[in-house]
Amino acid sequence: MSVRQQAHAGLTRSFRSIGLCLAVCGALWGCAASSESPEVLVERGHLLESRGQFREAIDAYTKALAQRPNDATIFYDRGVAFGRLTQWKEAADDYTRAIELDPSAARSFNNRAAAYAQQHQYDRAIADFTKAIKLDPRGALTFRNRGLAYHDINDLPKAIEDFTVAITMEPDAFDGPFERGNAYLDAHEYKKAIVDFDRAIELDPARAAAYVNRGTAYSRLGDAQRAQADIEKARHLDPTIPANILAQSAPSPSVPAAAPSENHVVAPDSSARREHALQVATEFLKAKGFQVESGTVPAPFDLVCAKGARRLQVEVQVRAEGESKLRFTSEQVEAAQHSNVPTSLIVVEDLVHPVAAGPPYSGGKVVDFVEIWKPDQQKLIPKIFEYPWH
Repeated sequence: MSVRQQAHAGLTRSFRSIGLCLAVCGALWGCAASSESPEVLVERGHLLESRGQFREAIDAYTKALAQRPNDATIFYDRGVAFGRLTQWKEAADDYTRAIELDPSAARSFNNRAAAYAQQHQYDRAIADFTKAIKLDPRGALTFRNRGLAYHDINDLPKAIEDFTVAITMEPDAFDGPFERGNAYLDAHEYKKAIVDFDRAIELDPARAAAYVNRGTAYSRLGDAQRAQADIEKARHLDPTIPANILAQSAPSPSVPAAAPSENHVVAPDSSARREHALQVATEFLKAKGFQVESGTVPAPFDLVCAKGARRLQVEVQVRAEGESKLRFTSEQVEAAQHSNVPTSLIVVEDLVHPVAAGPPYSGGKVVDFVEIWKPDQQKLIPKIFEYPWH
């Protein structure tokens, strides 16, 4: 198990002309005509975003677009704001419009790719990251993002290749060696992973995740002393890390740490993985006394169950090896927050994928069950966007 970096590169925005914006906004509500010009509305949107008022920022951009419906930059700005609210579909739609108006902007392809990745549309994400790279081959961020998308679909050689390019572009950045180390770890190339985690720790010795992952690599190589030393250091930096994290990250005894070269390794099947996770969740609910209903399940949920007069809709999340966070689409978050039917959350892990041909998945267990679940907006972490300074 590796503690993965936040999916795709972190969400950043540089707010243009903030000094001017503050000067203008001081008089905004005193002069009705000027306050509604597209320029001022856009600057107001930037200021509102800097304050964390993303919905208000979206309103400002929408008003600006009413006057400038063919302005690619405003669509891009609004897409960033939608991303801040994890409304990935809306963000992708705005980036699509920005691309239609200005197909030469690499940043719009990068950000739309990121929005697709958040919705697990990895083929579309990789295609957009590739387009962004063709438009701007100097963007280390985009190479890292595409590498993460390749990692998400378990194409580890391509992920490693992209992380390597990013490292050559930004040799002093933590993310490149950390992410490549994660890929090497999942590829069972533990010595190479340790070299990368060494470099990541050298660049930023305060990152607990790098110590955890290096400790995992040492553990896989049988070096228990160094592994434990790394976990102790990680827990010193972050006391929330479980003391038994190495035991949790040990490979399943039914799966060899590295498959012999003569074995045929079956590529993971995401749909089969999902179906098996739903079976695990269904059996868990039945054991708890719930009746799992058959038939159509209201989107975007996975199951519907009932106990007596109480009816629940269920979101099932599969926590993959190395993931420290769960991923939700904007539709899942909105539905769980506002549905009239209570929502439950089930987290499944330890699904076993075979190294040879045969049944696609086995094993698995429920590690968390939140019977009444509403996602806390404050805990949602927006990700993956780049906003370059002009």
